[in-house]
Amino acid sequence: LNEMPAEAWADAAVAHALNVREALALGNYAAFFRLHETAPNMGAYVLDTFADKVRVDAAAKILRAYRPTIDLATLASRLGFDDENDCKAYVTKLGFLFDDAGAVKCKESKCDAAGLVEDGEQKSSLL
Repeated sequence: LNEMPAEAWADAAVAHALNVREALALGNYAAFFRLHETAPNMGAYVLDTFADKVRVDAAAKILRAYRPTIDLATLASRLGFDDENDCKAYVTKLGFLFDDAGAVKCKESKCDAAGLVEDGEQKSSLL
């Protein structure tokens, strides 16, 4: 980074990439998913390769932070999902449990990335 020319630092895509790097280094899932939504060019496709790892890490943090429950809409937003049903299917594979109202029971739930393995193959090499 020290050898990057000054004009490269002024480029919006480079600034975005550096912000993504910082979010990943700090484990800041909220910043990562905000940056995912605003990725320039085809950057969102690159960030998709990191999304599962960030989601699993975020899901584990959310289970510890939100007690006793978190509603599905909030969870979907925090994990970068546009659709609540997609979010529910994803976290169910991780081991999340839901109450009768549809909220996640954080204390009783678990977060196990092994649930994302399909047919003996991991969905993402980053897990």
